[in-house]
Amino acid sequence: MNMRSCKRHDDARQLRCCVIGLQDCKRKLHPRMPGGDSIADDYLQEMFIWRRQFAESVFICEQDNNITGYIIVHTIVVIDNIDDCPIEFGYISDIFAAQEFRCRSSAGRY
Repeated sequence: MNMRSCKRHDDARQLRCCVIGLQDCKRKLHPRMPGGDSIADDYLQEMFIWRRQFAESVFICEQDNNITGYIIVHTIVVIDNIDDCPIEFGYISDIFAAQEFRCRSSAGRY
């Protein structure tokens, strides 16, 4: 298994399948959410806008040239609310592993 930065155009088709998988997983918890296939294309577009806006990194996990999961890391997010002091932080917004690759301790290798 290998982890690398996402290549927008090269990875789009397989990354779309992962986005569908994550959304459909969320939908099992919240049935009123839209299905993965209905949001995937727009979500991918948003993902690459966030990449510029939040210094976001998208990492792909793959095995044998097949994407098995992904993670989105927002490295610079700034909140400057009028009622609070400016704060800068990072966070993970998405993390997904395809069903057949879960519970394999793959993440511990990185």
